[in-house]
Amino acid sequence: MPAEECEEAAPLGLSPAKLMVLDALACVSCVGLWMSMWGCLDRLDAPEAGTGAVAVLLVGICVALNMHRFFETRSKEWPPACINTFVWLWTFVLTILSISIWRLEFAIVHHRSVLPPGDDVLACMVATVGAVVLLMTGRFRTSCDATPVGFVADGRYHGERFPAPSYIGGLVSQDSPPTLSRLLSYMVDVLLTWPVVMVWAGVWMLGDNHKVPPVTSFAICFLTVSFLSHCQVQEKLAELVHSSDDVISSFHEATWTKSVRWVFVVLVEGAWTAFLAVLCIMTWRGLWEGLAPWLSLAAHPMHQAIDDGDAFFVFSLATVASIVMAGIGRQRSSLFPPMDFAEDGVFMNSHTATDHRAQTRAATYGTA
Repeated sequence: MPAEECEEAAPLGLSPAKLMVLDALACVSCVGLWMSMWGCLDRLDAPEAGTGAVAVLLVGICVALNMHRFFETRSKEWPPACINTFVWLWTFVLTILSISIWRLEFAIVHHRSVLPPGDDVLACMVATVGAVVLLMTGRFRTSCDATPVGFVADGRYHGERFPAPSYIGGLVSQDSPPTLSRLLSYMVDVLLTWPVVMVWAGVWMLGDNHKVPPVTSFAICFLTVSFLSHCQVQEKLAELVHSSDDVISSFHEATWTKSVRWVFVVLVEGAWTAFLAVLCIMTWRGLWEGLAPWLSLAAHPMHQAIDDGDAFFVFSLATVASIVMAGIGRQRSSLFPPMDFAEDGVFMNSHTATDHRAQTRAATYGTA
């Protein structure tokens, strides 16, 4: 998620303990929103293929019509309360569409011929193929860019109040590209959602295969992310990369120095991103499977719900979770691909890892 965090977005003056509580609240709310809405679709017996295809079509229409900029223009004269309500509603709808798309792709990836339960080799292969594709396209950071590792602040820190329905569409600040160009870019975003799902499905399946305790994994992974944030580990890695530049620059007459630096940076960032992705996915798995029995929801995205229950009840839970995220200024964090991606290259120019506009950080909202 291309988070352009500004200093004004951080709740300055809060103690580390309070910041950790804020991050935990955002994480629980985001996972709760996703699992509740996912469970709502399950309880309505909504077919994955049908709802996913409709979601892809609806988002494509929004991209073609440039809906978020239409709302941005029309809302300039609206009262603040009306704007805030409509921004929340627009973001909530995009989140539901994002969940529907992921639900379709999770169902395909979890086909028994692709990712059968108990097969660690296939789980590793699926996750590795997804990671390689994302590395080749420069979007591997997306695999770890969810709470508690990554976040996107709400508000005008992006230049627009209304989030874009596609990643590429949100990158253009002023002149919008032609409709065909936007649609083609959106299709690329849809295609690149697959490898992100593959990484998440493969790592999640490995956790299930080895029966990793959900609550324990959540606690360990969340506290690890908080520790990395507090110690500013990514910033220290950036300093190491910068110091390596000084060493390599001493061989400036050699033609291979740029290639050596590029390979070194890619390896460091790839390993760091993979580590954060495992922490992020296992945090989500721990929360999802830990909360599922209490809410009578599926203990896994592709498992059947414990009981049919009331779809309206879980939809209400999703709504409350979205309102909580909006209240703490992180509702955009509930948007996943194809709406939002994070690009690689944070270490390529070392200063970007310490810049508060860096897209994905081992840093929580409170320390941005």
